[in-house]
Amino acid sequence: MCPGFYNSFFGSMFQAFSADIIEAAFNTKKDRIQRILNKQDVGVFVKASEEQIKALSHPEENGVWPLWEGLKGAVNIFKRWPLQENEYGKLYRVDLVEYRRLQDLEIAISFMNYFTRRNVYSNVQFQGHKDFTESENLETVCFEIKADGNEEVVLVGKKNVIHHLEKEAKELAFGYRSMEELEEIFDSQNDEYFVKGPRSFEPEARADA
Repeated sequence: MCPGFYNSFFGSMFQAFSADIIEAAFNTKKDRIQRILNKQDVGVFVKASEEQIKALSHPEENGVWPLWEGLKGAVNIFKRWPLQENEYGKLYRVDLVEYRRLQDLEIAISFMNYFTRRNVYSNVQFQGHKDFTESENLETVCFEIKADGNEEVVLVGKKNVIHHLEKEAKELAFGYRSMEELEEIFDSQNDEYFVKGPRSFEPEARADA
């Protein structure tokens, strides 16, 4: 792309992932998912009907997540119960509410280990660090900048963001009127956060953080 030249892109963010990854993430045949993702092709802006606008124009019902008492002193992230856990990985977290010393920094710290899986996330890899292989487990430390008030948006899994959208929002996003098929696809995955990888990449080991 030449300097000063801009191009617009539109479409589902899920199209950035390979068909095998999408199939494993949603636990659904890739041809069904691709048919859904390729349905909406009108561009960046879509036209909503009067009924859809009315349905989506309601006050926000969900308030701020409840807070709990913070812990004093040092916190060992590995002596806490995992925030999320299944046979494919664990997620531990300490945020500025639980550990007040993080409050001035406005950060939260998480530790995730993905068991023998391909890495589909964007990472900063230091020069000289070895690449991950299929026989190794991937462990990642995450720093959330400006973490106060952050909310997680999960793209796939049992509580994925599509599952929580209103019917009208799904219709507009995917250009699809068959809610039964949409809900069947996006609700097919029973695991949360960590899911089994593509069939060509079966997990061979399990490790505990």
